[in-house]
Amino acid sequence: MLDAEKIQLMTKLAHYENEQGKEDLKISRYYRSDYIGIGLLKNLLLISVGYVLLWGLIVAYNLDFLLDNLHKLNYSFIIVEVAVGYVAIVVVYSVITYAMRFSRYFKAKDSVQNYYAKLNELMQYYGETSRKSEPLDTMGGQNR
Repeated sequence: MLDAEKIQLMTKLAHYENEQGKEDLKISRYYRSDYIGIGLLKNLLLISVGYVLLWGLIVAYNLDFLLDNLHKLNYSFIIVEVAVGYVAIVVVYSVITYAMRFSRYFKAKDSVQNYYAKLNELMQYYGETSRKSEPLDTMGGQNR
């Protein structure tokens, strides 16, 4: 017979799998350090590309001035200014990325653990007693 609680639980599980669960299940397969590290590497790559493009636009906009005053420019000051600006932007965005990925990782882990608990509950509805003593735990990495 149809059980209203079982149908409701199955509906919740299916909704989770199709919506938020897709991303959460992907995230939960990583170790915390790997997930954050990948995010920081992506961050560094995108910052580098954006910073080079930004300076390319600044140089292109001021090209007339630069060509007229090429012999008067203090190149060491410009290089230091560009390098310090790059390091400052990388540090700020890396801290933001680290915080975001850290919180997203633990939210996903909690959400997936709740999902697996509901799956175990659904299995109990089906009477799979062999799984009762052995909880479903197919999550990937643990905290390192």
